[in-house]
Amino acid sequence: MNGKINRLNSIIKSSQKSLEKSAKLLDKAERAPIITQHSALSTQHSALSTQHSALSTQHSALSTQHSALSTQHSALSTLLNKPHTQHNLLTPVKEPQRPPSVELRSTSQRIIKKYLTTSPSNIFAPLAVKLHNYKEV
Repeated sequence: MNGKINRLNSIIKSSQKSLEKSAKLLDKAERAPIITQHSALSTQHSALSTQHSALSTQHSALSTQHSALSTQHSALSTLLNKPHTQHNLLTPVKEPQRPPSVELRSTSQRIIKKYLTTSPSNIFAPLAVKLHNYKEV
């Protein structure tokens, strides 16, 4: 009976070793695609890092150029505003002219109507009729 037990133990140990070897092979097989993917991603990361560095350098150059152009724009704006400022200083400020008030217009119209309607000459008669029919503002 000891022989059978020893034999069974030997078979069990052998099976366990086979299972362990299979597990190791399976583990390697599962890790192989991950390693390949990791390598590809690492290469892609390196390329993107290089591209980022180039874009960063380009950004720095454009920023410097923008700063120089802003300074130039400011200087040109100052030069362009000088004649306008000088013109404003040399030109006297005129007060806006007011249109005649409504009262003055209606008074003048009344006087004209009165003159035209009382005028001895008939030359103004058609004009007098028009003015007489005119509604006052």
